[in-house]
Amino acid sequence: MKIDEIDGGITAVEGVSAGGVHCGIKKDGAKDLALIAIDAPCKTAAVYTKNRIKAGFIPVDKTHLENNTAQAIIINSGCANASTGERGVKDAEKVTAACAEALGIKPEDMLMASTGHIGDYLPMEKIGNGAIELVKTVSPTGGEDAMAAIMTTDTYPKRVAVEIEIGGKKVRIGAICKGAGMIQPNMATMLCFIATDAAIDVDFLQAALKKAVERSFNRITVDGDMSTNDSVFIFATEKAANPPVTFGRGEPEFKNALAYVCLKMAKLSVKDGEGATRFIEIKVCGADSTETAVTAARAMANSALFKCSVYGKDPNWSRLMAAVGASGVYLNPDRVDIFFGDMQIVKDGIEIEHNREKLKAIMDEKEIYITLDLNIGQFEDRIWTCDLTHKYVDINMV
Repeated sequence: MKIDEIDGGITAVEGVSAGGVHCGIKKDGAKDLALIAIDAPCKTAAVYTKNRIKAGFIPVDKTHLENNTAQAIIINSGCANASTGERGVKDAEKVTAACAEALGIKPEDMLMASTGHIGDYLPMEKIGNGAIELVKTVSPTGGEDAMAAIMTTDTYPKRVAVEIEIGGKKVRIGAICKGAGMIQPNMATMLCFIATDAAIDVDFLQAALKKAVERSFNRITVDGDMSTNDSVFIFATEKAANPPVTFGRGEPEFKNALAYVCLKMAKLSVKDGEGATRFIEIKVCGADSTETAVTAARAMANSALFKCSVYGKDPNWSRLMAAVGASGVYLNPDRVDIFFGDMQIVKDGIEIEHNREKLKAIMDEKEIYITLDLNIGQFEDRIWTCDLTHKYVDINMV
């Protein structure tokens, strides 16, 4: 199936407008309030953090999405509105109601998302005044401003849009995303907003989103910390006039394209990990189950010792071996093989002779690919992560 990348991010999708302004949450004057709006109520699906401590907007959004319909979402950065109790939920309700009124839409069709410092209450007056100005800025060309407004420690905006064909009609999927720190499988301080113009069954939309998230955002880690706010939303404008996608019709085309978009966003988040200098893919193969492969890969990806060694360009395979051994997965230590790139450096659990200069060149690359073969089964999976640097500590000392 052909997937073509196109320009435009989320606003590449017909029926989607966006905008972003500075309302005063961020002290440096950067944009901190974004809005994504659809020209009519549309089918909507969402996936949220599994952290049992959840930001105030999540229960509000879940209530508003009981009918699987929404028309707009307002996003603030600089304040997570998490660990703020009942007040945090009520504040989110007030923000969605005020923004819905400014847009002239039903309150229940308005959603919210927040990112930033945990424990702070939303600055309601600033957001209220900002929302009035924000509504005026929203347009089909406002995607860049919206991206800027959702960023926190991100060093660059993250966007993608693709075009595919379903039933003889061109279908688009576009997305913007933020995320750089507090990232651990089961999502993170990561917000992703996706839109599609596909005509689609809403139950299928939810199932496809859940599957795509599982294979992308739930396969990344920067620091092993799961956030209170991470969420992924998808809005379907249904402007493409394709035969409605559902289970068994247009299913592989749409699922593959959505998976492509989510994986692209997930990898960009890891590459922009706080202070990161190296992108790392860890593949575990030869496992007795997918669960074993994921657990083993995640243990290695979350090893601070290993991540520091990558930052120091040290191919310290022993830290990988220790991490997978501590993960609790079934393995035979005398059958484990380890590869850095295409170079094998461990066979049957023992280091073997290898080209030191070639290995040094591999460790000098910005992207490091590691394979650990358990040699006990036919299953494999991957986790994507980054190195751990001095700058990560500096950023999180604030």
